[in-house]
Amino acid sequence: MWKALTQKSLLARILQLGGAASAGIFASFLLTAYLIISGNRDDINSPELFTAYFLTASAVLTVLLLLLLWILPLNFAKFLAFGIVSYALVALALDAVLPLGISELETGRESASAAPLWGSLLQIAGTLGLMGLLWRLPLPLVGRLGWTLVALVVATTAIPTFVLQDANPPQAAAAAPIDNKPSYNIYHVVFDSYYGPWLQHGVNELELDPDTFSGFTHYRGARSNYWYTRYSYPSFMSGTTYESTMTITEWRDQAERDSMITDLREAGFRTSYWGLLKSRGVVGTADEVHMEGAEFSGLASAELSGLPRVESEFYTILDLWAVRASPVGLRHLLFQEGSGPISRHFAQKTLPEPSGGFPSSANDREEIRISGDTRSYRSFQQFLLFLEAEQQRPPTGDYVHVHVQPPHAPYQLDREGLYIGESSYNEQLLLATNMMSMFVERLKELDHFDNSFIILQSDHGNVSGAATEFRGDPERDFITIDDPTNARITEMNLRGADGRKIDARFSALLLVKLPATCVAQGVDEPLRLDSSLTQLKDLREFVNQVVSGETADCKFPSREFLDIQLGMRQRNAQGEMMNAQELGSGELNVFRIGQGGKWEILPNTGFQFK
Repeated sequence: MWKALTQKSLLARILQLGGAASAGIFASFLLTAYLIISGNRDDINSPELFTAYFLTASAVLTVLLLLLLWILPLNFAKFLAFGIVSYALVALALDAVLPLGISELETGRESASAAPLWGSLLQIAGTLGLMGLLWRLPLPLVGRLGWTLVALVVATTAIPTFVLQDANPPQAAAAAPIDNKPSYNIYHVVFDSYYGPWLQHGVNELELDPDTFSGFTHYRGARSNYWYTRYSYPSFMSGTTYESTMTITEWRDQAERDSMITDLREAGFRTSYWGLLKSRGVVGTADEVHMEGAEFSGLASAELSGLPRVESEFYTILDLWAVRASPVGLRHLLFQEGSGPISRHFAQKTLPEPSGGFPSSANDREEIRISGDTRSYRSFQQFLLFLEAEQQRPPTGDYVHVHVQPPHAPYQLDREGLYIGESSYNEQLLLATNMMSMFVERLKELDHFDNSFIILQSDHGNVSGAATEFRGDPERDFITIDDPTNARITEMNLRGADGRKIDARFSALLLVKLPATCVAQGVDEPLRLDSSLTQLKDLREFVNQVVSGETADCKFPSREFLDIQLGMRQRNAQGEMMNAQELGSGELNVFRIGQGGKWEILPNTGFQFK
């Protein structure tokens, strides 16, 4: 105890030192959590819940520190408080020159970047220097500055998270009264990163029944208009591409209010969504939203005293905070292959036995332990739940949107959906093909197939695995990318891939089975192949034409050419994603693909963020 001080002055000293220490705690915990969440908001179901956890943790640690400062001698207490805030602020400042090097948590393979030796020395020197400066300042001033910083951090991070979550939440548009209820269901299943032209190879490799996809048309020339899910989704759901008259965030938010879903609701369809991703153009307008899978690797709700379930991303956020708070010279050793010390030691969970679907040898296995990013596993389990729940669905009047992770990373599943730890894109593409077969067979079993309108697609193609070798796809010889265009693509540095691989990234799956109201093709006819050039952006127009009965043949529109927007994932000052390599010049790189497969560069379109 500081016996020389009166109780009043002792309390004042504790609060002053506590202001300094809590500034470091709140800046480190809350600001880091906010930055991580803001960069992955679409992949985190409850950002406000995560913020609440970090806010609570900051407050609890502050209280514990106040108690500790009460016990310690004055100089020790000052050293502790000033050390905490100095270390935290220097770590924040170092982010400007030595960033973690981790952006979107997408593949489960991300690792923190290595920091040079001078970074660690600079961190030590900066911490000691700032501590010395604070030591010379009047303690009351340091305390006031500390509490002011705490207030600023809360006001700029926690409060906006809650306000943005609660203000004007997306509401499903009210369906307009109609006289005739839709006479069929629409099933819209989106696979993430499925390379479309490889479908036939997958069917052959799995030795599926040749009649599995009878009644479908496979549009082998289908292209996505964007290479990245967060752009492609709002594009094909809204039927638009980004224009320079708005920000990218505004464009994506617009898709949430005005999309294929709103059209179908007006036509009398009841809409529902199954998926782990908050897909733009779906969640805000769907009647029912199923965001969770059968099992998560996170804590169960009972272990959190009644709080909502926390997904495995919570452990990843804790990992990134621990890495962010660690010395810069160690962080690349702590966070590797998509996980860090927290998830590796605390997020492990025994996988449940498969709940249905394929006959599995998993029942004979020992306990399987997993940690880190488990989206592929969770997505497949949710897909099985969706198939099980399908028996409750009426045969008419429903639009069902399903987004599944495979064949996208993390590559952990085999072609039957078993968790094997280390898989590949090729194997999970076969799993996705198997899932299509399961889905079709389930609809036939329930007598929901013949009359339904079914769309199986991907949001974009892929540049890895067999897709880049064009296995089973000799028709890709028609692609012609001239040297200037290929050089421009290389300049864009899209994963360091050349033009043909970039074309594979845009080669999306598009497989359509028409409803009974269309006369173009019967359900008993074999799989039809259509190699005409088509684009995902036309999907909304196509669905509306089929639903309205405007066209008897119900053929997906073909194009003489189509335009795509290509770029790296970078952020402007407001943290928005953009499709341009040169941020300063405001270029939007647009390429055109012709019917014959020829790529060419279009003049760059100027745009700006607001």
